[in-house]
Amino acid sequence: MSPPHTGEEGGETATPGVLRRLGEGCARHFVIVIVAWIVALVALQALNRSHGGTYSDDFSLPGVQSEQGLDVLKQHDPTTGGYGSQIVLHDGQKTLTSLSSQMSTTVGDLQKLPHVLAVQNPLSGSSSSVGPLSSDGKTAYITVRFDVQPSTYR
Repeated sequence: MSPPHTGEEGGETATPGVLRRLGEGCARHFVIVIVAWIVALVALQALNRSHGGTYSDDFSLPGVQSEQGLDVLKQHDPTTGGYGSQIVLHDGQKTLTSLSSQMSTTVGDLQKLPHVLAVQNPLSGSSSSVGPLSSDGKTAYITVRFDVQPSTYR
């Protein structure tokens, strides 16, 4: 036990609490504490890999309105339904409109991939200020629609 601490005005105060003693011990033996934390993290990671589950984002709720809406879209216009994903393109030197032939080739190649319903070319969209092409023309995104969720396709 450490002796009682004296306060600023010379009066005695209570002995240090558990938390203070723990902090002081960790500060004195910081190398051991760091090694112990690393060992604990490695052990937790090993336990997670051996007994933990796998990540899955495949989730469905049959019969909900959004699924019924998706079914209607699939029946009437199959290219608008499905699962969407975006590919972002950026060129720091020149505008993407000067690369229209390469963009068309890329969109055509994406359209040939399996399970792809539709691919939106950012250069052939409307001329509005909001859309897949930025106002400076150097950044755009291609929207790809799939008939299956892309993370589940192998």
